[in-house]
Amino acid sequence: MENTRSYLPEIIISAVFTVIFAVCLFLTGAVFRFTTAFLISAAWLIMNVRARVRGKFIPLKKRISDSVVITAMLVIPQLVVSVFAVESHSLWRLPYQNALINFYHNVKMPEDVLPPYAELKSEVKSDYRFSYLGSVMQGTGHYTVSFTADTDYAKNVAAHFADISADTFPLDGYSEPSDLAASDEPVLAVDRDFWNGREQGAVVYLLSHSGNVNHPHSTAVIVNTQSGAVSFSRLG
Repeated sequence: MENTRSYLPEIIISAVFTVIFAVCLFLTGAVFRFTTAFLISAAWLIMNVRARVRGKFIPLKKRISDSVVITAMLVIPQLVVSVFAVESHSLWRLPYQNALINFYHNVKMPEDVLPPYAELKSEVKSDYRFSYLGSVMQGTGHYTVSFTADTDYAKNVAAHFADISADTFPLDGYSEPSDLAASDEPVLAVDRDFWNGREQGAVVYLLSHSGNVNHPHSTAVIVNTQSGAVSFSRLG
């Protein structure tokens, strides 16, 4: 009986981890980030509950060492490894996604470019898309927020960024340079799925770009004042 009761700490710890990762997965939609950790903690919880019910005997020293190893497997990757990829159509998740992404040194949207969540919540009408990919080794990541709004809001966004942009050009005339090392042309993160069919009349307001580098960086806002389509884009 004493040995059976001793499994309670492991059950509590594994249950807490399971709930934490389930909540994180729900709030951020970061499937690549939290699914594995959730499955590991859930499997650990099930094993602990079965061991308690069956009165299974495992020496205390081994239980402690196993708990330390599993806890390290769950916690260390979350602290050390940055976010890999997130795709979302749920605007309400954006504050939680930003909180997670901004915890790490990787691709971030400049704070003075993306409007506050409260503004987005009141202005976004449809077709909201969030796409994030972290930069890994030779791969350059991106951060894009795209949506449709009222044309008046799109015109206000266009007017604001037209005053501070370094360059402007039509989206339907843009294509990524085939040889980055031989070109000083800007490289952009464009959500092609979102802009498919919306390119005509859309204007790119280029705020900054790094030009001729192996790892390009750029910040841009793309607006179609006719359809109300807006996209905030960060590459690298």
